[in-house]
Amino acid sequence: MKKFLLILLLPTLIFASEYKSHFFAGGIIAHSQIESSAKFCGNGDFHVLGGWEYRPVSWFSLSPALVFERNGWSWDRAGHEGSISYFNPYLRLSLDFHVKGVVVSFGGSYGRPVFFWGELDGKETTPNDSLDMDYSGSIFYSIGYTIKEHYRAGLIQRLDILHQSDYEKYLYNSVKVFMIGVFFIYLF
Repeated sequence: MKKFLLILLLPTLIFASEYKSHFFAGGIIAHSQIESSAKFCGNGDFHVLGGWEYRPVSWFSLSPALVFERNGWSWDRAGHEGSISYFNPYLRLSLDFHVKGVVVSFGGSYGRPVFFWGELDGKETTPNDSLDMDYSGSIFYSIGYTIKEHYRAGLIQRLDILHQSDYEKYLYNSVKVFMIGVFFIYLF
């Protein structure tokens, strides 16, 4: 079995020395919308990320990353205005395809979001109230362009599913969140 794995890894090991792999850091700014009867709409979705782009060949890379997300929604219904937000640290993995500076990526993530409730008519309604979700999972794709070998910018679209097993206490046991935005990355 070990010999078989070495044979599979041999082309990767041969090409690994010819192309640079990079640490990277960056962020995502996006608009998000939660799918529910209330149709909550995003008032800010920010991600800060850092990771390693392993690039064994010129046209392909594998990029694991650690990401911290802050997502918020606001709403206006029945004459009331309010907001809700969550913090979601997650691990992300993407497969990246490089063609003359253009990078197309596909990937997914796994995280542990925590919801925070906020205000109604400008007044705090739930001080120190939060809800730990069981997990979040997402799939995403993006397209970007590498500028001067160290900067990358582009568009990203993502679907998150946030899951809570204690659905007897809460209205939903899973929530879908759609996100579209821009990303910026610096390659070290």
